Order: sequence, then C-alpha cells, then structure tokens
Amino acid sequence: MKTMIRNLSILILSLAAVAAAEGEMGKTANRLLDSARRMAKASRFGERQEELLGKKMEGVEPDDLGRVIDALRAEPKPGKSHDGVLAYLTRRYLTAKYGELAADKLDGLYALRASKDPEKIVGLLTAALMLPDFRLANEMAVGHARSTDRDIRARVAIAISDLIAFRGADPAAEKAFTELLADADPAVRAVAIRRAFEVRFDPAFDLALASLNDARTATALYRGEGEELCPGAEALRALTELTRIERNMTYGAYKKAEADEKKALVSKLRAWWEKWGSFFPAPGHHEAVFKKRPSSTKSIVIPRNETTATFNFWSAKDRTRIRVHLDEVQLVATSLSDWRVNFHVRYMSSGMRPDDGEAYPRHLFTGTPFVLARKKIGCYVFVFQRLLDGTLSVTLDFHDPER
Repeated sequence: MKTMIRNLSILILSLAAVAAAEGEMGKTANRLLDSARRMAKASRFGERQEELLGKKMEGVEPDDLGRVIDALRAEPKPGKSHDGVLAYLTRRYLTAKYGELAADKLDGLYALRASKDPEKIVGLLTAALMLPDFRLANEMAVGHARSTDRDIRARVAIAISDLIAFRGADPAAEKAFTELLADADPAVRAVAIRRAFEVRFDPAFDLALASLNDARTATALYRGEGEELCPGAEALRALTELTRIERNMTYGAYKKAEADEKKALVSKLRAWWEKWGSFFPAPGHHEAVFKKRPSSTKSIVIPRNETTATFNFWSAKDRTRIRVHLDEVQLVATSLSDWRVNFHVRYMSSGMRPDDGEAYPRHLFTGTPFVLARKKIGCYVFVFQRLLDGTLSVTLDFHDPER
C-alpha cells in the first residue's frame, strides 16, 4: 500500500512538473505536443507522419522543443508509436541545438549532457571539443564551470582555453573562464592561468598580476596526470616569459624579495602591458612587432593514416608568396582525453620577403598554439584539433610584420 501511494505521489509530481513546463511553452510548441501525442498513439509511425510532424515543428525554438520532449517522456500510458515519435523529436532537437554531427555521433547525448558522473562529464566535454560545431562544448563548459569537483573545474578551464584556441568560445564561456582565473581553489586557478597565457587570453594579464602572491599549492589532474600547482608560480612564469622582464627569477626568489622589489616588478609588468595591451604573439615581441589580426588564415584536415599537409598563400602586405609544408605529423594519446602532436615544418617565402627555414615541434598539446616568429618576415601560428572521426584539423594563421 505504501509503495502504491509513493508511486502515485511520484506520478502526480511528474505530471505537475510536466504541466508547469507545458504552461511555459508557446502556442506553436503546444500544438506540436498535441500532434506528437496523437501520433504516439497511432499503430505506426512512418515517413508521412515524420513529414507532418516536421511541419508542426516549424517555428518551435530548440528550448521549447526540449520541453515538448520532456512532456512526451512523462506520458503515463505511451502508445504504440511513442518511441518512434520521441526518437524523431529528440534527433531533431539535438541537431537544432548542437549540430547534426553531435546528434549522429554521440550516443545517448540527451541523457549524457545531464549526467552527474565526473568521468562521463569529462568524456562528453572532450568529445564535444572534437566537433566542428562548438555549441555543445560551450554549453558543457559553462554548465560545469562551477562544479564542486576541483578536477572538473580544472578540466573546464582546459576545455574553454581550447575553445578560445579553436575560435569557438562564446561570451558565456569566456566569462566562465575569467571566473576560473580567480577560482578559490589554487590548483584550478593555476591551471586556468597556465592555459590563458598559452592561448593568449588578454583578460588574464591583470588577473595573473593579482595572483602573484598566492603561494598556496594543490595537486590537480592536469592533462591526465596529477601535478602540484601554485597560482603564484604559474603567474610569475607566464608574466616573465611573455614580457621577458626578470625571466630568470624563480618563484622562491620572488617570495623572498622585499615588498618594494615586488612592487617595482609589478610596475614594470604593468608598464609593458600599457605599451602593448595584447598578448600577441607571445612569444614574438622580442623578434618584431606583428599585426594582431592575421593577414591569412588557412585550415586543412589531415586524413587518418596521413602525415603531411601543405599550405600555399599570398601575404596581404605585398606580393610575397608563402608555402608551409608539414610532414612527420604524429598524434599521440597521453590520456583518455588528451593528445600531443609531433611534426616537422618547413616554411618558404619568395618575392618581397624571401625566407626559408624549418622547425621540429614536439609534444604540443592539441589546442595549444605553436608560434613561429620570423623577424621582418612574418609570424606563423599553428593550432591542432583532433576531430571525432580520428582526423586532425590544422589551422595556420600568418601575421605580417607591423612595419
């Protein structure tokens, strides 16, 4: 008897929640729900029914469509075609909200995105970063930026910095990243500072200055490995590498310095920022001054089992022709969620600014820009993104010298 009463109470609460959700929906969504309920009771759900339901969906916003699906899921007596109607609407919802590839490739996406399991959260966040459409990655990152789990927040900091590198971060994600740069946990804050400087996130400069005296340490899972991190040490290293001011100073030496010495260092760092006001190209200011906006951007997807890619383009500054060839490209998994790239790059230019050279970058994490600055020639910035089908996307930005 008690079990029956409890089940009846749950059903009443579920129906009340559905009724509240339905009340929030617009007229078009309510009409869609009525049609979906009728079709769910039919003996079959075929192409003609899909077509009719598709017409009813016109004008229904994705969030309203999600409420329709929730209401349909709570039906107490589902009809013969209930599962077919629900599957059709869910697929259309996921496609509208996150892109067709996400709906097609990520099994159980509708349930996974609401999971409380840290491993599933990290897994879905990692998969979302491998999609060309970043709507799901942004939603996942923002949704978990205030998780009570330190490792989840650190992973979100890495994910948003990757989105920044891939040019996929939305304003809400950038806002969440700024909050993580001032996180109460020292490990999360340290991870955020490290990644912010790697991807040249300009708002991080002042926040790093504010963390210089944060000498707390904590161990966090970073890129698949436990690492002891300190916000102050990360801030000092990042700031001095960027500005080339006091580059040899250790954090131990900084902590022992007199208050006046620390103040003088901060003043020098602030003066540098007032002059440049930008991370770009970090490193590179010591080589030359380059235009912040790239004069040419090219992207190539390297198929699985292939190891080469070639970029050909003209500089916007003059008639300089540039060829960049990558070979020996190797993608190495370092954890279930992280990959490093090794490659050899040969760059050649002819015309007004003839030049050639090569480099052998190693152990570059996907999502971390590799900057190759050439004085008076230009600055090459490479970003690698592993895609869900195992291919590798490479984006090259070329920045002309300012003068």
